[in-house]
Amino acid sequence: MTDTLDRLRADFPSYAIDTEPRPAGTHPDGRQAQPPSIRFVAVRRDHGPGPHTVITPDPDELRAALGQPAHDPTRGPSRTMPPGHAQRQP
Repeated sequence: MTDTLDRLRADFPSYAIDTEPRPAGTHPDGRQAQPPSIRFVAVRRDHGPGPHTVITPDPDELRAALGQPAHDPTRGPSRTMPPGHAQRQP
């Protein structure tokens, strides 16, 4: 888990990325609905393009929501936005 978190932080320095526990869910009758786990929380450090906050248990989903990593040589002035978001054309 630490390696994944370290890589996410290095890839997306414009976001403060951390993990938080996700408690087990329960049904109204007391049965366990989901086991406890962790989720990733990314919050943008400054104003800029992209989402302000992303919360997900899946690091791949987090990467997709945040766009191209900062060190990606193919990164240009415009970002790939998640589906459903308008993107300004250069």
